[in-house]
Parts: sequence; C-alpha cells; structure tokens
Amino acid sequence: MTQKKVGVRQRTSYSLEEKLVVVNYAQENGRNAVAKHFNLDAPMVGRWIKQSSSWEEKNKKKKCAGTPGRKAFYPEVEKFLYNWIIEQRKKGFAVNYILMRLQMCKILKEPVIQALYPAGEYEFQGNLSWINSFMKRFGLSLRRKTKISQKLPEDIEQKLDEFRQFVIKLRTQYNFDLNNIFNMDETPVWFDMIGNMTVNNKDGTKYPPICIFKGKQLPRGEVIPKDFLFRIRMSENLSKESAMIVYDSFHGHLEKSVKIKFKQHNFHLAVIPTGLTSVCQPLNVSINKPFKNNLRKKWHEWMSRGSSGVTMAGNLKRARISDVCGWIKRSWDAVSD
Repeated sequence: MTQKKVGVRQRTSYSLEEKLVVVNYAQENGRNAVAKHFNLDAPMVGRWIKQSSSWEEKNKKKKCAGTPGRKAFYPEVEKFLYNWIIEQRKKGFAVNYILMRLQMCKILKEPVIQALYPAGEYEFQGNLSWINSFMKRFGLSLRRKTKISQKLPEDIEQKLDEFRQFVIKLRTQYNFDLNNIFNMDETPVWFDMIGNMTVNNKDGTKYPPICIFKGKQLPRGEVIPKDFLFRIRMSENLSKESAMIVYDSFHGHLEKSVKIKFKQHNFHLAVIPTGLTSVCQPLNVSINKPFKNNLRKKWHEWMSRGSSGVTMAGNLKRARISDVCGWIKRSWDAVSD
C-alpha cells in the first residue's frame, strides 16, 4: 500500500511591514485571494488579520520614535564638533566635509579627549559613511551652490574642425617643436584669495604659476618667498624660438596691446573659439580642478588652525600673501605632470 506524500511548507519569518501589506491586500480582495497571490496559508492570513489592529499601533509608535542610525563611537567628541560647526556658521564661515574631518581629528588630539579615547586619534577614519551618520544624528544638512555648465554651441563640430585645421596649418607653416606649443589659462579661486595664471606646453611640462594680486604694491610687512616665482619675463624664461600659445577667447587676451607683446617675443596665437573652452582647453579640463582642490585644502587647513583671526570690526582677516604663495607652490607641485 503506497502512502500519499504530504507537502511540507517551509517555515518562514515575516516582518511587520510585510504582514501589513498582506492584511491590506486581504481587506480589498479577500483572504483566499491574498493567500493564493502571496502563496500563503489561508488560516495564517486569518490570524494576521485578527492581530493587525495591534500591529498598526506598534508601527505608528516605531515611526514616531525614529531610528538614529549607527551608534556614535565618539559621542562626546561629536558634541564638541557640532558646537564648533554651529559657532562657525554663526560667524558666517562655510563648513564642508574636509573642515569637519580636520576639526574632528583636532579634537581627538586634545588631552581631555585622549583620556576618554586613547586610540581615537589613530582609529578615527572620517569616511563618508561617518559624515552621513554624524549629520543625521545632529540634524545637519549640506547646502550646495548650483553651477551652470558651459553651453556648447550648436555648430560645435564645424568650429572644432576649423580650429583644428588652423592649429595644424600654423604648426606646419612655422614647424614648431612640441615643447614650443604652450597652453595658458587663468583660474580664479574665491575665498579671499588670488587668481593664478599657468603656462603648459604640449609635451606635458608644467611651468611655474604666475600670481596676480590686487593692488599696485605689496601691503606693509608682506614678503614674497624667495623660492616662489612671482613674475616671468618671457624674453628671459621662455624659448626665443618661434612658438605657439593656445588660450581662450577671454576679452583681455584679445586686446591689441596683448597681441603686440606676444608678437614681440615671437609668439603666434591660437585662440580657442567661444564656447569650446571645456573641449579644447587642456588646462581647464585636466589641470585646474585638481590644482584648485589642493589649494582649497591648504586654505581649509589654515582656517581650521585658527590662523586667520578677525579684524577690529569682527571680519575675517585675509591670508598673508606669503602664505598664499606657499599654498600655490605646494598645490601646483602636487599636480602630476
């Protein structure tokens, strides 16, 4: 006599949210329909329906309570960090992720904190996961400035081809060596700092940056570091051979006096068409961003050390020119050739 095999349903645990979904479906479509739809036992669904009133109350309380996320490893330190952030914002200073990490590391080095967390200075990672958790715990949010990207012209292909043909013709006509083809660009950096100008040639050699400071003379007490190149005389520092320089169509580049100056030093100009800087400007595409990131980091470190101070009116003091020159040199050297 053969015995009939009985199918055994595997026991499965269900979360409160999953059970509530089943109950809501059953209220609209019936118990048998929901059992068939979700492949569940009808009696079990019936029990869930009877118990659902108490579940909904628990679910409401759970949502009201909220979840703080992962427990903080350094709760006392984070309180100090939060108070520091609020103080900086009241003064009108911007606070970003880099400054938060730097300040957290600074607090962990204080003797009182080291007594609580002896290894905190070495174990703290300060990664993005920690930053997100910290901001959630203290109800902080990040405000970001919007940026409108450069709009490319409709006839981009035609302009690119014309510019390429012009450069090829110019190089063929004067037989420029690769190390006599230069790319120059200015990039402003806004945090009470200067703009800088750099020169780069086609074989990848980086030339020292030229700093342009506002004003006719140095402020009293300011000194330019001896190892920093403040000014370049093209007749002394650049090759006297015929050369090409590529730069964008900024109106200052198109001044007649500028063109005459370049011509006097045997430079032939290749001006990038308007709207194509983001495509044809090597410095703008691959050099300026890492350089400015390095420079901002130097400034953030200087700010976090409290090196700026304030004026008698309570405004933030600007950085000394000698400090800025040092930041620029180290930031520029950090960009790979």
